[in-house]
Amino acid sequence: MTGRDWMFEDLVLRAEEEGAGRLHLAAGAPPLMRRRGEDLMPVDKAIGPLEPARLARELSRLVEPEDWRRLELTGSGEVSVFCCARVVRLSLYRASGEWAAVAHL
Repeated sequence: MTGRDWMFEDLVLRAEEEGAGRLHLAAGAPPLMRRRGEDLMPVDKAIGPLEPARLARELSRLVEPEDWRRLELTGSGEVSVFCCARVVRLSLYRASGEWAAVAHL
């Protein structure tokens, strides 16, 4: 998996394999995960900073169109998505005009 071919589902599975409870995605930063009581750490050191347009496309793919329109208008919100055979809660927000998300695993 590289910075260009990553998919949200792959990152969730990798983070869960590592025992993480949170997956942090932000434009211009590599995907990070947090295990309980530990600092943020890379999900995969081979994945560099996420491109803003790619991250926005991936997040919008996961969210229902009506919810994405609402998020675009408000700039933040929480949604639940079905991923990897279960529901994952996403906190989405704009930081410096670019999308970021925290997946609660």
